Amino acid sequence: GVKLARTPDEAREAAARMLGNPLITHQTGPAGQVVRKVYVEAGCDIAKEYYLGMLLDRGNSRLVVMASAEGGVEIEEVAARSPEKILKTPVNPHAGLEPFQARRLSYELGFTAEQAPGAEKLMTALCKVFLDKDCSLAEINPVVVTPKGEVLALDAKMTFDDNALFRHPDVEKLRDETEE
Repeated sequence: GVKLARTPDEAREAAARMLGNPLITHQTGPAGQVVRKVYVEAGCDIAKEYYLGMLLDRGNSRLVVMASAEGGVEIEEVAARSPEKILKTPVNPHAGLEPFQARRLSYELGFTAEQAPGAEKLMTALCKVFLDKDCSLAEINPVVVTPKGEVLALDAKMTFDDNALFRHPDVEKLRDETEE
């Protein structure tokens, strides 16, 4: 199990224990991946978790925003177990996510009227970075709502189209071949 660090000293100790050791998850396979860097962030109280992603839906040859009120878990598990819980909204690559689409998605996901503007802002920003940086995948998992009603992105993942990296030297500089 995962134990959250409650103090900065506990966080430093946990990071030190991880460095240089393999991290084994279903994404790394049984051999794991050696931890070379650790990013430590302040803890956050969570009232609700969501998934938000943008990708090319190869079955329909369309860009889509995928969203689910089942965040914090692998979206593949949700897709296999309850595909009806995954919402898909097509996105025009020239216009991006339209405001009405973001509003509808925030409503369908169950965000309150107070939370919807924050959720819509995250959705729009995710789509913008996906298009601007020639991503092949951009996802936030989880998007959370705090007990105070704040909408925050806690973890994100982006992959980029290798064929478009020449247009993005800023992204190319971030490449870490030890993570591939």
